[in-house]
Amino acid sequence: MTSSSFLPAIGLLDPARFEGEVDGKPVRLFTLRNARGMVVGITNYGAKIEQILVPDCHGHFDDVVLGYDSLDGVLGGAPSMGAFVGRYRFSTQSNR
Repeated sequence: MTSSSFLPAIGLLDPARFEGEVDGKPVRLFTLRNARGMVVGITNYGAKIEQILVPDCHGHFDDVVLGYDSLDGVLGGAPSMGAFVGRYRFSTQSNR
């Protein structure tokens, strides 16, 4: 199976819809693929994952992540949606 065999059924996110500038910094969508056809769409704006296409046991691909289809959606939506990098509070005190 080639990675292009699932494109018409599922559809990759359009990188052009994520191009823009936020606070003077360029924003883009990056698409990562592996040899088995898995696809991850991630922005450089907060390292937000917008799409993950994975095959089921029959080889049919589906998007398994809730994400936006444009930069406008990302900016207007929930700030934590798709983010895996966030605030971290370090404490040396015990929680006992």
